[in-house]
Amino acid sequence: MAATIDNRPLVETFMVENRAIEPKITGYGKVRPKETWDAVAQVSGRVVYRHPELERGKMLRKGTELIRIDPLDYQLKLAQAKSDLTSAKAELDKIELNGDKLVNALGIERRRLAIMEKELTRKTNLNKTGAVSSSVLEQEKQNVLAQEQKVLDLDTNLKLVPNNLEVAKAAIQVAESRVQEAKRKLENTHVVMPFDGKVAEVKIERDQVVSEREIMVKAHRWDRMEIATQVSLSDMRGLIAHTERSALVAGQVADIANLDLKADVILYVGDHKMHWDAVVTRVGESIDPQGNSVVLMVEVEQNAHVDPSLRPPLINEMYVEVVVSGGANSQLVVPAQALRGEMVYLMDEKGQLDKRPVDVGLIMEPWAIIDNGLSVGDKVVINDVIPAVTGMKLREIPASVEGQE
Repeated sequence: MAATIDNRPLVETFMVENRAIEPKITGYGKVRPKETWDAVAQVSGRVVYRHPELERGKMLRKGTELIRIDPLDYQLKLAQAKSDLTSAKAELDKIELNGDKLVNALGIERRRLAIMEKELTRKTNLNKTGAVSSSVLEQEKQNVLAQEQKVLDLDTNLKLVPNNLEVAKAAIQVAESRVQEAKRKLENTHVVMPFDGKVAEVKIERDQVVSEREIMVKAHRWDRMEIATQVSLSDMRGLIAHTERSALVAGQVADIANLDLKADVILYVGDHKMHWDAVVTRVGESIDPQGNSVVLMVEVEQNAHVDPSLRPPLINEMYVEVVVSGGANSQLVVPAQALRGEMVYLMDEKGQLDKRPVDVGLIMEPWAIIDNGLSVGDKVVINDVIPAVTGMKLREIPASVEGQE
């Protein structure tokens, strides 16, 4: 008797399950420095020193003197400003001493006036008896009037002392400001590196005369780089929807930084892949309508002491891949290869083929997150079935999905 041949198609099946999985999306972008610096000349003059390693692409430490502009004119201006300040302080001291002198002089003259007034009274009485002539009395009156004028002049000058003091103090403040300005200009003759960074452009030579506001050097920090990563809007929505949201606080302003998204920056060098840990800091200000994509700003910190033979540093304009991942969350997943557009094939309880539409939340090889259409325990068919006729009988073998734990 001939053996029975089983003509049912042999298919690989996967039982739908909930799995704690980190949602991930992939994007691409170019590396650029997080912080850039333009060395703008704040004083004019001749360049008398240029650092010997001030060349494009060179790495220089924070505090390194890059350029020195001839300081002689600014040293002279500082000396003149200090001299003016000393003169202003001397003038203040003079006014204060003069004020003390006026107080003493006014006291003396007032006492003298009192004596002269008594003498005038005595002579007036004597004139009534004829003991003193009218001419002597008149002279005494003139002496009293003259003394009163002297007291009045001293009193007026004394009242002007506070105003003179204010003027002198204001002159000192102006002189001090000029000293500070002269010091600042003298300091600005020395141009130093504000951070550990890489020289991007040099526009100055020794003995060249520079003008104020002229850009001499461009540099950027290299220990902190960022990548403007282009990701599809649908992937971005899927990532946020399937990321653990416990980090968000009710009533808090929406900020992607609160999701604590992590990123893996990948550089392909031949057959090798090099990785950098990174964080997502913010979302770009607009959506690209042509590519229907959004920009995620990803920041990387890199160590100055990494061996470049093992892993080169990220540098400006380097093109990289960025894999962004959210917090692990329980998701209903199936192998991504089981998807047929927005449909999957199932093997029902009778061993027959069934077709079912599904809502795909996010695809991240080798998995696809399913939002609606499937339940835990359903058996999805992974491989192609041709022809795929609903109700046809199937044979199964369990699938081995790469990436399963």
